[in-house]
Amino acid sequence: MAFPVLVLLVVFGCIAVRQVGSVRLYIWQVMLSGAAAVLLTGHISPGDAVRAIDADIMIFLVGMFVLGRALEVSGWLAHAGYNLFCRASNASSLLLFIVAGAGLLSALLMNDTVAIIGTLIMLLIAMKSRMQYPFSTFAGYLLFPTLVNLLITLLWLQWRYHEQFGQDVLVHEQGALLDRDLGKLSEMGLLAVVALIAVKALFSMIGTDTGFPLTWIALAGMLPVLALSPRRLEIVKGIDWQTLVFFASMFLLMQSVWQSGFFQEILIRSGTDITTLPAVMTIGIILSQLVSNVPLVALYLPLLAGSGIKTYAALAAASTIAGNVLITGAASRPKTEANTFPLSNLRLQVFH
Repeated sequence: MAFPVLVLLVVFGCIAVRQVGSVRLYIWQVMLSGAAAVLLTGHISPGDAVRAIDADIMIFLVGMFVLGRALEVSGWLAHAGYNLFCRASNASSLLLFIVAGAGLLSALLMNDTVAIIGTLIMLLIAMKSRMQYPFSTFAGYLLFPTLVNLLITLLWLQWRYHEQFGQDVLVHEQGALLDRDLGKLSEMGLLAVVALIAVKALFSMIGTDTGFPLTWIALAGMLPVLALSPRRLEIVKGIDWQTLVFFASMFLLMQSVWQSGFFQEILIRSGTDITTLPAVMTIGIILSQLVSNVPLVALYLPLLAGSGIKTYAALAAASTIAGNVLITGAASRPKTEANTFPLSNLRLQVFH
């Protein structure tokens, strides 16, 4: 077995277990160790390692993380959240606002309070598959099933926790806007993101390329904060650097595995067609439970080279659905754990 593949298996095993004795392992530490192992042993050259790290995705992540952090630190998110949720008079209506609001924001904004991973998976697939019009393509294939799943989520939560949905009237407390100047700059960045997404989506629907890449959207979002806010260094220091390390390391390790030719040889010998829609959906959902959805997508994408847009849309759907099976199916788990109390892997699965 090729050394990079062995390292990958060890990394996946550590991600699944996440604790060895009294030593607690974080997913970014595991992935970084794996990347360091293949780099230091010469199984990927420094030049190939640098090229393996997708600059577009890393820039997109940084831009949206900066904007998300500024929105949070300024108090804008808490303030806007009150304006959104104060209309909920009871638990049922609050759940409706949360499901609908989170679903909408996850499609538009990547920040550490809404959705880190989902948007990245879609961006990764869109870039690697060279979709000419990603917004209209994803909407065409995935908008309806997404809306259906949001409705199912709402109904299931109400049924599963029906005792929590009484007729008690909710009392809302308005979040304070902690820094008005930063809040205004953050709002400018958010409006720029929404506007550029709207422009990109509009032109893609009419079949015209706007000429600017998706990374420009993230750069436009963070530009007001970095250019005009005196708290720019504080904001940059406070973004989720661990997640950035995780993705950079993942790109490096997956490239080393791909260069080994291990999986390509297995597929050639087996004669299995993993580009069919049933295969993509099955592999995407099941294997994501073991390795998490983002590493699975990064590993799977090169194997789908030349496949049709439907195949990539199926991978996007499968990797997203994976997060709804077990909590290990979504790579956002490290962020969840970082903001909550420590739980064992088994207890996380049960609570999920």
